[in-house]
Formats: sequence, C-alpha cells, structure tokens
Amino acid sequence: MANSWFKNFRKSKKGQRIFIIVGLVFSVLFLLWQFGGNVGSIIPSGTRLENLRTERRKVAAEFAEFEKKMHDAEAEAKTYNANLGTFWNDTVNGYADVELRKKIEEAAQKAGLQLNSIGTVRRTRINNDLQFLEIDMSGVNTLEVLTNFYEQIYLATPKLYWKRVDLRQENLQNSDQLFFNGTLRLISVEPVTK
Repeated sequence: MANSWFKNFRKSKKGQRIFIIVGLVFSVLFLLWQFGGNVGSIIPSGTRLENLRTERRKVAAEFAEFEKKMHDAEAEAKTYNANLGTFWNDTVNGYADVELRKKIEEAAQKAGLQLNSIGTVRRTRINNDLQFLEIDMSGVNTLEVLTNFYEQIYLATPKLYWKRVDLRQENLQNSDQLFFNGTLRLISVEPVTK
C-alpha cells in the first residue's frame, strides 16, 4: 500500500517538483562540502550570528564617526565660504605689498599718528588657496592717538587683525608718550592664474 502511494506520488507533478528540489538542495550541499565551501555560511550558528551583530555594531559606529567628520567638514566649508569676502584678494583689493601699506598709512594719518617704521609684507602659506599676510610697524604717541589708530585699523576692509601689540612707556621722565610696536595679520586668497 505504501509502495503504490509512493509510486503515484512520484509520478504526479507535485511529487516530481519536490523530488527535483530535494535533489537540487542535496547536490548544492554536496558540491559545497566537496569543494571546500562552508555549509555554516548558509545555515549560520549562534556564535556566527553574534559575530555578525558585533561587526554590524562596529560598522555602524564607524559610519557615525564618518558622518560626524563629514558634518564638521561641511560646517568648516560653510564658514570658509562665509568668510571668503573678508579675506584680502589681490584682484579686488590690489597688490598687497603696496595697498596694505597704503591702508595702514591712511589709518595712521586719520588718527594723527606718525609711524616710525612700516615693514614689508610677509607671506606665509596656509594651504594651496590661502596665505597669511603680516606687516610690522612701530611708532610713538599718546594713548589717545594710539587708540584712534587702533579704531581706524578696526574699520579698515578687509578686516585686519593684530597678531601682536606691545605698548611701553617712553624712556623719558614724566612723558605721556607710549612706544608702540605691533604686527598686523590678515588672510589672503591666492589669486587664480590660468
């Protein structure tokens, strides 16, 4: 009875499909085992699943760190683009070695300060596009005149920033004069040459 049922099942379409599927699964497993494949990769164990979960957590943490770095880089790019107009640009503001000295001399003249010396413009590269421009100067006058000079420097465009300022009382007795020595610094955009 069981033998006739098996013969009928084997001859039916459903039986043939099941026989083909079982044969295919057996063949794949045999070939994986024969040629060095890992059957465990098809049917993972509990330790393998836990290892995969741990690895997924590590990748997720690395991805979060990468996203944070990308966010920081985008914020820095926004800041750079926002400040780009405040940087010295030779095509807009003129040649820095000449025009920067003129701006400082005009600020000193407006404040009534006679500068003893104005140095040359030094360039220090920051990266391929940006560089620092620095210029030294010195003079002697009262605190009021020096304060007016600082205000004129503050109002200048593009923005000039003090890198260093020294104020000392003049060596003469009972003098209200201050000896001033300072370095101005600003950022310059490298002109694009084609």
